[in-house]
Amino acid sequence: MRRFSVPAAILLMLLCSAPALAGWGQDLNQGNAAYRQGKANAAITAWERAVADPAMPAKDKANTYYNLGVLYLRLPGSVSQRTAYEKKAIVAFGRAGALDPGMAKAWNNRGNVYRTRGSLSAARNDYTRAIKADPRYAPAWRNRSIIYEKRGKLLQAISDTRAYLRLKPGDSRGKQRLASLEKKLAEQQAKAPKALRLAQAGHKAMQKRQYKQALDYIHQALVLDALSDAATARVYANQGTCWYQLGHFQKAAQSYGRAVGKDPGFAGAYRDRGIALLRLKDYRTASANFSAAINRDPKLASAWYHRGLARWSLGDNARAASDLTRYLQMQPGDQKARQILAKVKAGQKADYR
Repeated sequence: MRRFSVPAAILLMLLCSAPALAGWGQDLNQGNAAYRQGKANAAITAWERAVADPAMPAKDKANTYYNLGVLYLRLPGSVSQRTAYEKKAIVAFGRAGALDPGMAKAWNNRGNVYRTRGSLSAARNDYTRAIKADPRYAPAWRNRSIIYEKRGKLLQAISDTRAYLRLKPGDSRGKQRLASLEKKLAEQQAKAPKALRLAQAGHKAMQKRQYKQALDYIHQALVLDALSDAATARVYANQGTCWYQLGHFQKAAQSYGRAVGKDPGFAGAYRDRGIALLRLKDYRTASANFSAAINRDPKLASAWYHRGLARWSLGDNARAASDLTRYLQMQPGDQKARQILAKVKAGQKADYR
């Protein structure tokens, strides 16, 4: 029998790499075996060891992270334990997608977890990632259409449902859902002119300081649920202003919250919710809302001013002074703000109204 000699350098390389390969490979096999035997915790432990090994190839690591995400969601437990498992699943699916951007099912599953947790924007973004990764992955089209329906975007929901049915033409439930969406859209379009008239009437009454009458018009407009997200956000903002002027600051904050829920880019609604929270003496949350407003519109001078007040109330005089200085750069004629800034710089406690 002929013997083959292996050069010493190659032999050394093989000997050095063997333990690393055996490490993740052995852990992966142990996890697979435990999974087949129904031992979820043992499978998770072995797979977590495998993905922690830097020698594991990206493709294998992506698949293992995906399997970990699936298994985390199947673990039983209390509400708090389930929440922890969901967070782990979100991380695992995200890592799977990052390692293999074409793995549509990882983005789709992470979207499902976000949807379960009520994070509809994050869910929609992940379904969109899944569709970009693989336009023929039908579940992502269906799931994104559900998000659009929940957000009242019926045209987009119908478009995604049609895309889903082109991939799954035999899905009778999908066809029924499409018919339901089209009917709902027709009803919404029929009600839209009335909803718009009521919203406009509410706005006019608010401008006349007829706040209770304005609230009545606004309520009627919102009940019809026939306006776009952007228009609905403005109606909720008007509702918040009416509640604020009537001295119902908690209700005002809730209305402004609904406004940003409909339009996350609505800087003015974040600012106004912050002002309502100032009146409720929730200075920390108010400051966070002013920051959100500034992030969306850095030129919104009043957000800088009110964040300065919130920070002053929290005893953060240095940052309060910085905010007020920035505000005065935009509104140099505001003498009241200059007086407040002087007090802040002097280290006085907050005493504004």
